[in-house]
Amino acid sequence: MIGRMDPLRRNRIVLSVLAAGALLGLAWTARGALGPFIFALALGYLLVPLMDRLSRRIPRVLAILLVYGLFFGALIGLGFLVIPGVADQIRDLVRNYPQYGTQVQGYTRDAQTWYASLNLPPQVRASVERTLQNSGDSVANIVQTALLGILRAVTGAVSFVVGLLVVPFWLFYVLKDKDAGVYAFYDLIPHPIRIDVRRILRIASDVLNDYIRGQLLLGLAVGTATTLGLALVGAPYWLLFGVINGFTELIPVLGPIIGAIPGLIIAAFTGDVGLFLKILAVYIVVQLAENNLLVPKIQGDSVKLHPAIIILALIVGGEVGGLLGVIVAVPLTAITRDIYLYLYRRLGHGYSPHDAEALVPSRIDEEAGRPPPPVPGV
Repeated sequence: MIGRMDPLRRNRIVLSVLAAGALLGLAWTARGALGPFIFALALGYLLVPLMDRLSRRIPRVLAILLVYGLFFGALIGLGFLVIPGVADQIRDLVRNYPQYGTQVQGYTRDAQTWYASLNLPPQVRASVERTLQNSGDSVANIVQTALLGILRAVTGAVSFVVGLLVVPFWLFYVLKDKDAGVYAFYDLIPHPIRIDVRRILRIASDVLNDYIRGQLLLGLAVGTATTLGLALVGAPYWLLFGVINGFTELIPVLGPIIGAIPGLIIAAFTGDVGLFLKILAVYIVVQLAENNLLVPKIQGDSVKLHPAIIILALIVGGEVGGLLGVIVAVPLTAITRDIYLYLYRRLGHGYSPHDAEALVPSRIDEEAGRPPPPVPGV
């Protein structure tokens, strides 16, 4: 098929592939600075359906500006409500940081005193005291690392937000000329495989769309519920830890556990067992509500992956790509599965493009109630 292709078209494809390879290599080299632009593409991806609907009735430029106004207006309003409180609590946490280290050392000394009061042989007592001293130092180092990690994460988030100031202007032009870019892309695809490319991209787009929307709604719901719960029980830094829990919700399965750790560590430093148990209860109740109410209704089974597969994907993603790998591991796994099944049915069983797409896991719910397409040749 490609051998009979028009030479000019073949040259365009070869040049486009080379250009794409060069751009990918450049993007990988500059990946540290591309975070805001990747976020902007994800944001644009989520806003495109609303812009497309509005652009059927009003000019596209006006539709983009209207959606921009609604989105950034809501974002700025939320920022005025949340950011000042979070900043105040971060400053307070930094001021109290030396106190937490002192508390850890005090706990260690109390433990050493208690063991020294026991009627133990001198050799055993000396060994225990050395162990306690080393443990105290280790715990202090862990606490220091955790608190500094929180501070670095928040500082990085502020830098990320500053970088986003340039992105709206860049994203405006991307959205404005989206259709022209799509047409130019498909014009490079040979006709015999163009329909398959369109369906494969639609499968990937739908899986990613459902996943991103679900995770963002879950993060907002869990962050709000955690913030209100922590404030209700009188937890220290309730707004900061509520925001952290909402962000870590973007990490499937392990996110709620990671998000609860900072709040529980600080709660342990208060020395109030009752408060610690209340804070722990808030995290548990929010997690139970998420698993039994929020996930089925907001996210559902959009990726349709078994929890064991999800955990394995998270481990592999973290090993390969760090935090970013953990975040993209689940949707990437689901997309890879659906594309494989589509190609397997197209190439292995001779299904039509429509029927092959209808049977991938992400499409089965949409096709519910319709008879399954027959297997060719059976």
